Amino acid sequence: MQQEESDIPNAIKRLQSNEAYLETIRRDMKYLEREKGEWQLYQEILSHDRVKMQKFMYVAAGLSVTAALILLITQIILGTDMRLIWMILIFIAVLGICLPYLKMMNDRTESRRAKANADKAITLLNKVKIKYVNMTNAVDYACEKYHVRNGKELEYIWECYMDAVKQKEKFEQNSDDIDYFNNRMIRELSAYRLYDSRVWIPQAAALIDHKEMVEITHNLVMRRQKLRSRMEYNAGILKEQRTEVAKFMEEMPEMRPQIQDILDSVDRLSRP
Repeated sequence: MQQEESDIPNAIKRLQSNEAYLETIRRDMKYLEREKGEWQLYQEILSHDRVKMQKFMYVAAGLSVTAALILLITQIILGTDMRLIWMILIFIAVLGICLPYLKMMNDRTESRRAKANADKAITLLNKVKIKYVNMTNAVDYACEKYHVRNGKELEYIWECYMDAVKQKEKFEQNSDDIDYFNNRMIRELSAYRLYDSRVWIPQAAALIDHKEMVEITHNLVMRRQKLRSRMEYNAGILKEQRTEVAKFMEEMPEMRPQIQDILDSVDRLSRP
């Protein structure tokens, strides 16, 4: 807490804000998953309806042809005037064929609309998932850095630390020797040309206790591994994005000079 004292208040706000945003992203993901499923289910229903209408149309056409043949044979044998019956038959045949056909056309239009909405939901869901991964990494990194489970715990520890600082200040008001010996220790350590001698003030026990020194070393190694892992992850993301940009350059060669300038700028920034 003392080493990060100047950054902790902002870190608490940032962590709590990231956690709130992460929860919002989770809700967005659930909503988009549900919406995607609903549109895909609607597509399946429309597909089944089209198959049913197609079968019904074929059956209606077959029955109409059969009825027309029977009516024709009957008219020839009996020689009676059946114009009214023919009109009724033609009307029924038109209804039996045209209505299913119109329903099929409407279902096809609805199916295209449902597919477009499902694809849009999938695209948005993929974007939200990328945000979710990035925000999760940011939250996990902050929690790992400060050895907490969430922003509330960090805030609680910070409040406890501030109380301890106030108590320490009261104690130091009655202990002038502390400043004297701290300055003396810094002078002694400065003789060894350390990068920052003051960093040993809150952890002076490690200078005489091997176990304490091992614990500090372990924590530094863990932090370095986390930073290295995050750097490797970012390098992987950059490599994937470069692959996508390369495909884009192949698809739109007229944009190649502008895109290449951007890539060169990124390469210059990423060089050590």
